[in-house]
Amino acid sequence: MTNIPIYIERGELKKTPVSGFQDEQAVQIYEVLRIVDSKLLFFSDHYARFCHSCALLQIPVRVNEVEFKRQLRLLIQANKLINANVKVELNILSDKSELFRMYVVPHQYPTAEQYRWGVAVGLLHAERQNPQAKVAQHSVREKANQAIARNNWYEVLLVDHNQCITEGSRSNVFFIRDGVFYTAKAEQVLGGITRKYIIECINRLGFGYVEAPIRVSELAQYDAAFISGTSPKVLPIAQIEEHAYQLDNKPLRQLMADFDRFIEESLH
Repeated sequence: MTNIPIYIERGELKKTPVSGFQDEQAVQIYEVLRIVDSKLLFFSDHYARFCHSCALLQIPVRVNEVEFKRQLRLLIQANKLINANVKVELNILSDKSELFRMYVVPHQYPTAEQYRWGVAVGLLHAERQNPQAKVAQHSVREKANQAIARNNWYEVLLVDHNQCITEGSRSNVFFIRDGVFYTAKAEQVLGGITRKYIIECINRLGFGYVEAPIRVSELAQYDAAFISGTSPKVLPIAQIEEHAYQLDNKPLRQLMADFDRFIEESLH
């Protein structure tokens, strides 16, 4: 899974490779945290969402917040991590046993050119079974990966049965029209932590913010668009299939700068 030498399983340091298991009935709850300058970004939010996902599936949380952070810091120290993404996963196996572990995962942070010129994304007709829980849904991820590779896209946006865009396969998505930011309703998407703070930044900057259906048939009506997430932060979209978007949109660029400042202030 990674060439980083150390991972943690059930609270203990182990040498990679991360041990695999074959259990098609297993349920996996997970979080991916970003490490910046050896510090945890938005740690408390990730732990709270982890607990929320467990509650939605009626799974008890056996690792408290202090222990959760201790293990993450141990992983950072053991691998001398500076900038990285770490996946924390709780696997509930078919025999009801639990496997809790954390390890470094490959990341793809956007380049300076991609932040300047934006990225191309596509559409994928797929829906998450439980969008508000951070649960691995392999069929959607596999379809997304195939579409991204086949078309050389950066990401795909999920389209539901109502022909509305909800979120990206591993990101949230926002649109801008006349200085107002639009995104899907909160109950239709995974409550992304980056999404939460982007909304706070939008409000702080004084822009309008609306949660409403984003219809595929209305994509041409928006001025600009961007995806957000742990790795991309705020990443402009240059094109969604045949629809092109502004890259020098002033509200978008103001938000990008403000969110970068916010991250610097939020490192633990």
